Amino acid sequence: MASILDRKNTEGKVIGWWVATTSQNKRPYFARSKGWTRDMVEIERLTFERNEKEVKIGRRSPEVRTITGKNVLSFEKFCDQEYLPSFIKAGFGRTLPKKTNHIKHLNKVFAQEPISSSGQKLIELWGEYRDLRRLEDRISANTLQNEWASFKAVFNYAVSANFLPANPIQKWTWEKDRMVIGAATHDPEIQTFTPDELLAIYEASDPLYAAVWRFMVHTGLRRGELLTVRKEDVGKNLLRIVHNPKKGQFIKGNRTRKVPLSDEAVFLRATILRGNQDGDLFFPKHHETTWSKKFKDAKYRAGLAWHEGTLHSLRHTFLTALASQGTPLPAVQEIAGHRDIRTTMKYIHKTSDDHITAPKNLKI
Repeated sequence: MASILDRKNTEGKVIGWWVATTSQNKRPYFARSKGWTRDMVEIERLTFERNEKEVKIGRRSPEVRTITGKNVLSFEKFCDQEYLPSFIKAGFGRTLPKKTNHIKHLNKVFAQEPISSSGQKLIELWGEYRDLRRLEDRISANTLQNEWASFKAVFNYAVSANFLPANPIQKWTWEKDRMVIGAATHDPEIQTFTPDELLAIYEASDPLYAAVWRFMVHTGLRRGELLTVRKEDVGKNLLRIVHNPKKGQFIKGNRTRKVPLSDEAVFLRATILRGNQDGDLFFPKHHETTWSKKFKDAKYRAGLAWHEGTLHSLRHTFLTALASQGTPLPAVQEIAGHRDIRTTMKYIHKTSDDHITAPKNLKI
C-alpha cells in the first residue's frame, strides 16, 4: 500500500508531501513550491499503488512510467509528446488531421492545464471552452460533441499509458450530462441549396472549383472523398467511390459504392480533368479543411450567411433531389452509401419542396 506523509515547516505549515511505498527504498517528494497540490499527490499515490499491485501479480515489470517530479506535463505538451505520436503508431494516420485540429482548439483553454488536474477543474474549464466555441466560433453541437470525444480520449490514453490512475472526466458523458458539457443534441436539419444559391456560389468561385461544387451536387460526394477519388475511378457514365485501405483510400462506411453519372456530371468530368492534369487524383490535392475553407469563402462572396449551408449541404442537395424524383429508397441508400436506411429516410421530408429538382435536370 502507498501512503502520503505531510512535510511541515517550523510553523506547522505543510510545504510538501512524501509518497511512501512498500517496494521503494526512497520516498518520492513533491514540494508545494514546485506547484504540487494535495490532489495531484493523491493521483501519484494511486498510481504507485496500482503499479505495486500489477507488479505483484505479474502484469507489469517494476520499471513503470509514472508522473514524478518535473515530468508532470501540461495538456498541450502531453498531446504533442505522447498522445498524437501514439495515434500515428496505432495506424490512425488518416484521421490525424481532424484529431490535431481538435487538439489545436482545445489548447485555447487547456494548453497550460496539468494533465493530472481534477475532474471538477477540467469540467469548469470545459464550460469556458464550450462557450468560446459555441458563442464566438459558432460551431455546431455535433462539432462540439466530437471535440468532447477527443478531449476524453486524451485522458483515456493517459490512463492506458500509465500517466494517470483513472480518467478524471470518465463519469461525465455527453448523453447524460449534456446540459453541463454541451448543448442539447438533436438531429441536425438537412440543409439544401436552392438553384439560385448554387448559381451564386458557382459564380463566386474559380472555374475549376465551380466545376467541383457542381460535380458534388450531381454525385453526392462527401468532403473526405474528394481526397481519395482517382481519375481511373471516374468513368464516362459511372463514378466508383472506392474503399481500399491498402492504397490509402478510406471512405465512411468502409465499402465501395457506385454512382451513375448524369449528363451534367459527364460534362463536368471533362472540365475537371482539363483543370487538374497532375497526378492520379481526380480532384486537386487539398486537405479536408482547405476544401471547406474554399467553399466557405465562395459562399460568403456569394452573399450567403455563415449558417446557410456548408460544403456537406451539396451532398444533402443531391440526395434530397434523388428522393424528390421518386428514386426508390433502397437505391438512394445504395448511392449515398448509408449503412442504416433510417439515415436515408431523413431526406424524404424534403421532397415536397418546390425548388428541388432531379439531378439530371439541374442546369446550374
